[in-house]
Amino acid sequence: RAMASGSVDRAVLAARIQGFGNVNPPPLEDDTGSTIAKRAVSRLGDLVGEEVMLTVEDFREKGAVGAVKDAVADAGDILIDGVSGLIGWIRGDPAPEDDGEKAEEASKALANGPGGAAYGISQAS
Repeated sequence: RAMASGSVDRAVLAARIQGFGNVNPPPLEDDTGSTIAKRAVSRLGDLVGEEVMLTVEDFREKGAVGAVKDAVADAGDILIDGVSGLIGWIRGDPAPEDDGEKAEEASKALANGPGGAAYGISQAS
């Protein structure tokens, strides 16, 4: 009789935990071309949605004229950077590496920071 009770308890337990991820998880999809494409389209949709949200926020904060001015200034910066990079590439100039010095300074500052501080937050704050 103890055996029958044990199997009933297991069946009840299995029924209770079903749906909590412990029993029969769904199979993982293989990385096929279609699943990779679905993920890429999903991420692209997320990116476009976020950019639309940020654009709407810019219009609310700066108004239409301010947002357009900022967009034109950003586009001009991108164009100037691209053209100067292209001209440098044609001339054979090495790629600029000015971020290396900034990263080195930041690493030194973090290494010499106060004990217990992380990302500018100390224990006193």
